[in-house]
Amino acid sequence: MTTDNALVTLPFSVLEPGQATILEQYDEDGDGWQSEEGGIYPQLLTLKLRNDKSAVIDVIEILCHESKVPNKVGIDLGISSNAISFSACETISHLGYIVFNESDGKSRELKTIPIGRKANYVRLTLHGSHEGPQNPHKQVGIAAIRVLSQGQETKGDVPIGVDIDMPNKRVQSAASNSLPLRIKNELDPKISASVERLERLKKESAAVEDFDTAARIKQELSKVYALLIAFKESENLMKQAARDEDYVEASRLKAERDERKNAARAALTEVEQQFAVNVNAENAANLSISTIKSFTSERSLRDQKNDEDNSFHSDEEESTDSSAGRDNSSTDNSSSPRSGRSADDHPLAGVYGAEELPSPEDIERDISTDLVHKVESLFGSYRAKCFFSKNWALREAALAKMTLMVPEICSSGSADVSEIFSICESSIIEDKNVQVNLSGLILLDEALLQLETTSKAPISMTPQLSRILVDLFAKMADNSKKVADSAEISLLALAHSSSVDVSYVSLLATKRVRSKEAKGGRTVRARLQFLEDLSAEFGVDVAWKKIIDFAKSAKAFDHRDGSVRDAAKSLVMTLATIHGNEVFKSLEGDLAERQLRELQLGFQLVQ
Repeated sequence: MTTDNALVTLPFSVLEPGQATILEQYDEDGDGWQSEEGGIYPQLLTLKLRNDKSAVIDVIEILCHESKVPNKVGIDLGISSNAISFSACETISHLGYIVFNESDGKSRELKTIPIGRKANYVRLTLHGSHEGPQNPHKQVGIAAIRVLSQGQETKGDVPIGVDIDMPNKRVQSAASNSLPLRIKNELDPKISASVERLERLKKESAAVEDFDTAARIKQELSKVYALLIAFKESENLMKQAARDEDYVEASRLKAERDERKNAARAALTEVEQQFAVNVNAENAANLSISTIKSFTSERSLRDQKNDEDNSFHSDEEESTDSSAGRDNSSTDNSSSPRSGRSADDHPLAGVYGAEELPSPEDIERDISTDLVHKVESLFGSYRAKCFFSKNWALREAALAKMTLMVPEICSSGSADVSEIFSICESSIIEDKNVQVNLSGLILLDEALLQLETTSKAPISMTPQLSRILVDLFAKMADNSKKVADSAEISLLALAHSSSVDVSYVSLLATKRVRSKEAKGGRTVRARLQFLEDLSAEFGVDVAWKKIIDFAKSAKAFDHRDGSVRDAAKSLVMTLATIHGNEVFKSLEGDLAERQLRELQLGFQLVQ
């Protein structure tokens, strides 16, 4: 299906359920339709084009609710001139289904589904919902739906009864008002942190009724989102071309991916600089976490109410450890932050939604005294209580606040950064909550960045990070794509740090996989893909012979899982691009002549 021509929106009426008629007006920022609490599945959502004649539906866009997320949505098309219900249509086609990712409670995921068929009825079958604390009543919610057409005849049908693939080119305007969750989860930590900071600044601007700034941030972010979406699409197409062994196309797409990624980074940097001026003129060149923290502090002071009953106050003051180089911002101002002074005196000030969180319980006695002391000495007792709380939202908020405080702590030069690493280790390895794990990784990334910035010479932190590295390699094979992707991105980010030895990361990646895990395929495939990315990033700095030996020992070239074999082939191509024909020679005697010949031919085509 081509998307070169302009798409037009096809108006529709909702036949069922009656409460879903709100979807007839497209509003991506609205609440849309939500199923009843404790409803029975499947739920049916039926649309009828307002023009009685059937039209070629090229694309359907479905924007789900941020917390009431359907897990699987079936798609059926119908054609009829006067049917009063979908089941009465003369022709019914089942296209297949799409799957939404689990909710993060904040972002809305947009699915853009290629159709390319004539119809005037559309039925969506919602099979169930993703369960979790943000969706206690097991509801599903659709925020908006759009049916789009190029007004041309169909050029080919979509296969029947399959898991529908996403389109090669996302159909959208030059700007996108939201970043799909699946793409947000795949961004590298630095880009993700920048996006989060700007999103938070947009919400804070709206909160203080600075709607002009909020609107301009939204407009500029939408351009960045469009570039990020285009970048990820090129990357997915490149990987697919490599799996199909179309190496010429893969090479072209790699160049396109890199160009789009650089464009997205440049646009994001430009937006950060533009709105840093509004935050603090002295920091116009770089909108950092500490800059936004400063802005939120100033905003709270401006808007502070005189009514002491509606502001925060400190029940007890904690002394500041001057030897650690921390000022009052590192000190807990309260054990009960719901009384007294301004909101900016809250121990979690600067963390979005912190004022809505409950007070933490006391720290349990069975927790390591040494770790408790480290957290308290660096970040204060209130934040320590949040960090060790049974409430995962408090743990996540504590890590977010710690991330805000790290630049100041590290710049003093008197705090031992390895203590922060031990805190990260606890949240990344021992905590079972995915959101807390991700927050721990962001804190780790910030700590490493500050260490590099403040150190006159590179300081190796590889030994202190060894447990985290081992854990991340294990998580790369996790059933949750979000966990697996985050682990791989974090490992690559760590490898890029001057404080981490890339050869040690490579050594861990080539560690022999247990036979049971090797047979399953997921662990081997994840390792091979990571080693390819690592080699592409660091070139000759990565020992390629150990990588080839790992692939051989894992029997990757003859694995029963086709995706493992494809990953092995792709890895060899990347290594041969860097190191030449020696890579193919190392495979002689281990691969069948036919396999080796195919690899060499594919490599020649790419070159």
